[in-house]
Amino acid sequence: SYSVCWFLLVSSRYLLKYGLTLERNSRTELSQQIYQQIKDQILSGALKPGVRIASSRLLAESLDVSRPTINVAFEQLISEGYLESRHGSGTYVQSALKTTPTKQVKARPGRPVKNKERSHFKQEAEQASVKSTSQTKSSDIVFQFGHPELGHFPHAEWSRLYGRITRTATKSDLISAGGPTGLPQLRAAVADMVARMRGMTVDSQQVIIVSGLHQGLDLIARLHTTTGSTVIMEDPGYPFAASIFKANGASVVYQPIDRQGLSIDKARINRSDQPRLFYLTPSHQFPTGVTMSLPRRLELLDYAKQTDSIILEDDFDSEYHAHGKPIPSLMSLDKQGCVIYSGTFNQLLFPTIGLGYIIVPRALVPLYERGRALSGEAVNSQLQKTLAAFIDSGDLERHWKRTRSLYSDRRNTLIESLQKHFKGQHKVQGDQCGIFITVNFDLALSTGEVVNRARDNGVIITPTEHFCTNKQNASQNQFILGFGTLTESRIKEGIKRLARAVQ
Repeated sequence: SYSVCWFLLVSSRYLLKYGLTLERNSRTELSQQIYQQIKDQILSGALKPGVRIASSRLLAESLDVSRPTINVAFEQLISEGYLESRHGSGTYVQSALKTTPTKQVKARPGRPVKNKERSHFKQEAEQASVKSTSQTKSSDIVFQFGHPELGHFPHAEWSRLYGRITRTATKSDLISAGGPTGLPQLRAAVADMVARMRGMTVDSQQVIIVSGLHQGLDLIARLHTTTGSTVIMEDPGYPFAASIFKANGASVVYQPIDRQGLSIDKARINRSDQPRLFYLTPSHQFPTGVTMSLPRRLELLDYAKQTDSIILEDDFDSEYHAHGKPIPSLMSLDKQGCVIYSGTFNQLLFPTIGLGYIIVPRALVPLYERGRALSGEAVNSQLQKTLAAFIDSGDLERHWKRTRSLYSDRRNTLIESLQKHFKGQHKVQGDQCGIFITVNFDLALSTGEVVNRARDNGVIITPTEHFCTNKQNASQNQFILGFGTLTESRIKEGIKRLARAVQ
């Protein structure tokens, strides 16, 4: 009838009135554009529940498209529940839908939206700083810490192993990563590696493979802390570790560092009756570089035994000891099963490998097997097999010995250059191991002035005060000088420029 045709025509114009327009030069198909616009109108309340939609013929004529194009959009909307087709009657907006028209909320300047309840993780995420690449010129000499020399990495050997393992991967390899704690062959290889490099005797079952340091820290925090637990950390220290512990609800208590390492303020720590976790870097403290003395180590182990505490030993670069045997790990002195050892391959191989490990006391193995299963998927099995083969073939040990000699030469060059250009104006610490040293300069300038003058002369250095929570613990004119990526000639030129800038 005339009235029905008029209603359908009005309906089609109604759709056009509410913005049903097409962009014919768009990469998005016309049917998808129609589908999305009708859907948006329904969700916004512009098209009310129960409203009849114009026929595909009328819409096709109004929009100058084919009827199949309209039908594709309608079918999708019907399948998702936005429209319903009534036999012999037509197509309608789903009558059961309850939509709320979108209201524009005006933001008040200077008045942030309040969130009454925030998780510990959300609080830390809101305050976390995202790493950004600093603006440096190609001519700048950057004493970057934490970055290894990649020019000597055996790419050919690594690629050969990885290629063979991925080519011969079975369906089972692609389905399963061999269990949450890691492949048995990699766990055994890591146990053998720490025995040779660190003099530690551990069972392969004690080795838990994780996706880098941060996943390991998060797993340990979840298993050994609760809301209100106390975590004792070094100050200055690794800030991301503190954020992870706080994100799990723990309260972080910072303890100062001196020439013997972590100094335990028992009176301050004993204020809390909650379970305790110590996090420290005893072999090569970050960022001061000092080594924790034996009396301090034994004192800490005794205190952990008395208070039923867990000690997390982050041993991030001590395999590169300067001379002689490596400094014994804290775990090797532990007779009570209270030390957890953490390591990664970031500096031994390359930073993007995204693979680390923790070694736990035997009594904690069952707990960590279950906890690791809850904390996320296992590491890619092909990567695990490649690393295990790389260790077992001796390629890793050969690379370690080459780079150990290389870093030893660069470390000596750096120390000699400092002695040449800063006679009587500097003190070096942390030169026993690792790929960075820490230097205290005796200068009339402030820390900030030294950083700025160095940058103006094409030298980038980092003060340790950036890692201090309590600025009273910060040392003036104390800097981290990494040498992993610098050749000996660049090291010499860098120190020469630095001396010229501040003297």
